[in-house]
Amino acid sequence: MSDTILPFRRVFNYLPRTVIMPHYDEFGDSWGPALRMLMGDLTILGIDGFTALVCHDGKHTVAGAGGVTVWSKMRKVRHIDGETVTWP
Repeated sequence: MSDTILPFRRVFNYLPRTVIMPHYDEFGDSWGPALRMLMGDLTILGIDGFTALVCHDGKHTVAGAGGVTVWSKMRKVRHIDGETVTWP
C-alpha cells in the first residue's frame, strides 16, 4: 500500500485498499481530518466497540451496540445495527 505515508501491510486481503480500524468510536472526532489525509485513496472501515461486521451469503451487515463507518475519499457513511454495508 505505497500511496500513503504510513507503513501499512496487507493482512486479511479481504477488503482490498481498505484500512480496518477497530474501536473506531473510542478515538474521538479531532483526529479524523488528519487521518483521512494520511490514508490517501484508501477506504477507512471503522468498527465501533461492541460491534461486528458480519458477512453472510455475500452480504455485510452491522450487528451490535455501535456502528460501522465506511469513509472513502469521496464520502463518509455510518451504518447501525441491522443495516447493510456497501463499499465505495
